[in-house]
Amino acid sequence: FATERVVTIHLGEPAAVSTEPPARPPDGRLAALDGAPFVVSIATEERRKGLPLAIEAFERLADEDADLRLVLAGAPGDDAAAVSAAIDAATPRARRRIVRLGPVDEPTKRWLLARAAVLAYPSLDEGFGFPILEANAARVPVVATAVGSVPEIAGEAAALVDGRDPSDFARAVRSVIADDDRRRHLIEAGEHNLSRFRRSTTAEGLVGHYEKAHAS
Repeated sequence: FATERVVTIHLGEPAAVSTEPPARPPDGRLAALDGAPFVVSIATEERRKGLPLAIEAFERLADEDADLRLVLAGAPGDDAAAVSAAIDAATPRARRRIVRLGPVDEPTKRWLLARAAVLAYPSLDEGFGFPILEANAARVPVVATAVGSVPEIAGEAAALVDGRDPSDFARAVRSVIADDDRRRHLIEAGEHNLSRFRRSTTAEGLVGHYEKAHAS
């Protein structure tokens, strides 16, 4: 098998990246978040999403910042029990400020991204990673684990964390929130990064390789 014959064609940008977020919280449970700083994680509660790491990291952040919240948005999956266990194991101070929304609709997701301080992306593996591009479009800095496709898709537009140490992840989130220059760099890099992913480029790439395969 010749690996040089394998060609990667990136997917295009998510459909909602150019849609304006709602001005008011679409979900009544978000009213307490309006004006409050929060870290958001947008992911189905699957094992590969590594959400307990985000919860353990937030517990460390909550000890330092009395206002910061963690918002978990995503449908239940095969790791829902571990997510519940991680929340239950958190300190009361942290646990009170974890908002577990479950599945959310597109307007709610756009509202969350428009107001989040950071997108936390603590995956164990990723095949692509659309929330990274959604965060880029919303001008939200990303903190992510350096696994799977994440470094390739995020480029310079994410603070990447090696390993599964909650303290390391918490330090990366803290740095992005506290360091204005770091935050500005990630936001600007995100705008540039998003330009690498266009549906037209995906379509042209696929058509070109189908034509090449047909000609051979």
